[in-house]
Amino acid sequence: MYRNIYRIGGRDLSYLYDSNIFMIYLGNKEYVLIDVGSGQGILNLLNNMLELGVSPYNIKYIFLTHAHYHAAGASWWFSRTPALIIAHEPDASFIRKGDNKYTGADEFDVTFIPATVSISIKDNVREYKLHTGNYTITVIHTPGHTKGSISILFEDDGNNNSFLFVGDSLLNILSRKWLSSEEDFKETVDKVSRIVEEKHLEVLCTSVECFRGYSTIKLLIEKIKKTKPIWV
Repeated sequence: MYRNIYRIGGRDLSYLYDSNIFMIYLGNKEYVLIDVGSGQGILNLLNNMLELGVSPYNIKYIFLTHAHYHAAGASWWFSRTPALIIAHEPDASFIRKGDNKYTGADEFDVTFIPATVSISIKDNVREYKLHTGNYTITVIHTPGHTKGSISILFEDDGNNNSFLFVGDSLLNILSRKWLSSEEDFKETVDKVSRIVEEKHLEVLCTSVECFRGYSTIKLLIEKIKKTKPIWV
């Protein structure tokens, strides 16, 4: 997809119900995953990794953008590996408990298997930074769609490039059972808009699509700002 960034899962790559799954190379044979999919296509996902010469044991961090089944359902499998799984509260709690309602697993008539969350970012922490390899990684609390939704900003210190992975944080579908908030959603859109401006962002990826080019991303944000959230 881009230098050191690979899309290894999604509805067309691993399973129909999977969100986009991204893998980023940190250097020194270490990788990061952004989301892990539903788990129903776990063999396809693993095969895609192995085709790139990457073992699950090369994964250092797994960032879960939110607790929904299509993004975090396979967390239980990756809990068996040395990878540190990172999520934001309260979504982390629902992943640990395997809550079928909050995770949306009940909508697919499946069970969300509880999983370990290695690093659970507290609700009052708005940003959480990591420095690894050539990257500065910032986990940004972007609630609205779910209460614990996050976006992950990768800044390539060597090449001055920035990539933002937002999961469903910009998706204007809200539900009370996900503890959604229309006010939080609007604030999240504004927050992402500021990041786009400050970093002159060239790549923004959602759970279903990637957008390239600063102008294209700005138009996307403006369109979302004009769209009223839908409650389901």
